[in-house]
Amino acid sequence: MTEKIFDSLEFTKNLENVGVPKKQAEKHVEIMGKIITKHLATKDDITIEILGVRHDIKLEMANLELNINKSLDRKIAIMLAVMTILLAIFKYA
Repeated sequence: MTEKIFDSLEFTKNLENVGVPKKQAEKHVEIMGKIITKHLATKDDITIEILGVRHDIKLEMANLELNINKSLDRKIAIMLAVMTILLAIFKYA
């Protein structure tokens, strides 16, 4: 369902109902339309932003995974070194 963001006809009528001359009311509508158009995000704008955020998240997840793997590799290497040393100590003890 699409909802109208700015009803120019209703806005014009409301201005005219409170005494704003027709030409002036139409100018108000024109200005408001420009402001809304300039500052309102379109569906495409939002889609592009979402795709960018998803890409950034994927990159961050890949970096985190890489860092975790590096950390685990170091810890495993240290554990193997400690086990090797302990085995050597107990073998010759």
